[in-house]
Amino acid sequence: MYLIKKLGAIRCKIKDWRDRMIKKEGEAFSLTKEEVEALEEILESRDLSEEEEWVLMENRKVLADIELAKSMDLKQRSRIRWAKEGDENSKFFHSQINWRKASNVIHGLNIGGSWVSKPSLVKKEVFSFFRSRFEEECMGRPSLVCPNLKKISRSEASWLESSFSREEIKNAVFDCGDDRAPGPDG
Repeated sequence: MYLIKKLGAIRCKIKDWRDRMIKKEGEAFSLTKEEVEALEEILESRDLSEEEEWVLMENRKVLADIELAKSMDLKQRSRIRWAKEGDENSKFFHSQINWRKASNVIHGLNIGGSWVSKPSLVKKEVFSFFRSRFEEECMGRPSLVCPNLKKISRSEASWLESSFSREEIKNAVFDCGDDRAPGPDG
């Protein structure tokens, strides 16, 4: 009986510690995010000083570390939950997925008055249909006249337009987590 009370007290202390840590981490995350947003606002109007750039990079690194820790925690929780509860509904969900695949299949198309069921011809016809819908008719584009925009130099522009090197591609692929896709900023 004494051991149960002692373990209960330890459990309560651990929960209190966890709650304090979550609150502290949330405050740190929000402060860091506010600082990054403030620096990005400044960046829109002027170039950052070397110290401001360093602070921005460090804050982005802190945000990335916090996001990584959160994703790892969620991943671990899902593994624990799966270990506890198992995967009871897999047959049901697999049957639902297979039914949906079967109902979404295009068995054939009526092309030029004849029924075509060969997958390559069906794909080709669907592709040409949507390509014709999304082609741009306007050849001349209006020009944007705004003298107050920040501009990049010709060398920077040529660097942006250059092809990716094998090393850049390799670094980008290996910098991704093994179970994640890159975000909108690459």
